[in-house]
Amino acid sequence: YRLRYLAFKPDDPTALPGYVRYLWTAAHAPPGGAAIIRTLSPFVLFIPAIVLVMRGERRFSPAALDPAPPNPANPAPEPPGSPGPFWPMLGLSGLSILLYAADRSLLPVALLVLVPLAAASILKAGRLSVLRRILAGLGAVVILCQTVPSHGQLDVLRAIPWTAGRGTNAGGDFLRFSIGEPDRSLLRFLLTRIPVRDPILSLPRSSSLLATFGGRTTLLVPGIDSNRMAEKTAACLSGWYQSEDDFYAFCRANGIEYILYSIDLVLDGSNYSPAYLSGIRRIQPASTAYKMHFFPETLTHFNLMYENDVHRLFKVTAELLPIFSTDHPLVYQYEIIERNNDTLAGFYERVQNLFILYNRAGELLVAGNYAEALGAFDACISQAPHFTAAILGRATALSNLGELEAARDTYLYVIGYAPDNLEALYGTAFSLARLSDLDQALGYIEILLSSTGDKKIIQKAKLLMWFIEENIPVDGPGELPDSAR
Repeated sequence: YRLRYLAFKPDDPTALPGYVRYLWTAAHAPPGGAAIIRTLSPFVLFIPAIVLVMRGERRFSPAALDPAPPNPANPAPEPPGSPGPFWPMLGLSGLSILLYAADRSLLPVALLVLVPLAAASILKAGRLSVLRRILAGLGAVVILCQTVPSHGQLDVLRAIPWTAGRGTNAGGDFLRFSIGEPDRSLLRFLLTRIPVRDPILSLPRSSSLLATFGGRTTLLVPGIDSNRMAEKTAACLSGWYQSEDDFYAFCRANGIEYILYSIDLVLDGSNYSPAYLSGIRRIQPASTAYKMHFFPETLTHFNLMYENDVHRLFKVTAELLPIFSTDHPLVYQYEIIERNNDTLAGFYERVQNLFILYNRAGELLVAGNYAEALGAFDACISQAPHFTAAILGRATALSNLGELEAARDTYLYVIGYAPDNLEALYGTAFSLARLSDLDQALGYIEILLSSTGDKKIIQKAKLLMWFIEENIPVDGPGELPDSAR
């Protein structure tokens, strides 16, 4: 099947047997333009030496690379230029690069061929002083670019593919955007709220996270290439794309107590997605995965217990239980699809762009450019009216600009649809304290203290309460004075 389709999987998943779909994972996908540039760019330095060899200025052989000392009494004539075994090595190098471009797991094979060619080229270039200095300087530049963090201004090897529109993620990988650390937050919830013995069904790569760091029992294990595991994985994944009743029956038959949903199940439209592995061409709105993503309140056998920008945890239950969360993260907001008439691919692209714009607004806020940050936050909110993080950022920018009434009203807007949002409760209390509405501020502090066990936010709230009770002015842009810390 690899020879038939080469590097690219067919768009129709049913064109491949289930076992082949299971084996042909993203680990065997093309590396992507960014990875190719970053991996092969150091070898560009050896092109001048390779060109010299192609011109046949000296034999490309061990004897030529390490010649005997000259004898002044009997000088030997210079042999005619010949590339020797250079051409086979160059041909193998080109073939290895093509193999790597088709399957990123073949990078060790490519390097096995490229490194000897590079080593011989170094020896060749070492005999030419001018070329040696040039290559040494270029090598230093490449090393500097490779060691600069990927978000740095000098990372040329990252900037080239990004400017060319190739992105920086590896081919076949589903790019996740989030605010904070979703995996760590999920594990913290599991370790404190979920019994260890209760089995959890999740995607294979999430299962390794749960088993390694959470000590949880999971049904799917990544990295096992047996027919039985392929069939089991396909059966588990296909359940998500069935009706709720069928998926519930499957969970009960296999003793599954919790479902860890990941956004890949619906938003990954690549040929390496869970839907593709299940043989699904198009995700139906009536499927369990679609409802888990956009309409969890319509489910009767799966109760939403926890969510972040990447995961949702459901309890498998026989009866309908109420869902208390009303402030869903941006990536689950169906109103964005309705507002813009997006497809699933268009929706997730819009969400990614909103995350990028939000991060830019946060950078402006930290840099003290409050007016520009306010404009960026407003741009986010215009596309996603319930983008809570952006709304809270807007309130912070307004507070720093001295527009305290507008900041208070913005925090109250969030409380209107998310009454348990801790940052909104604290921001409201802080804004009211700065506006000298102390009784109202104390009321919101009491609500906050009764709503959470978070030590950090409790400490901040109690400190603000102490300032108010002691009649100490609160006059900072969004935070208490340094003397109070």
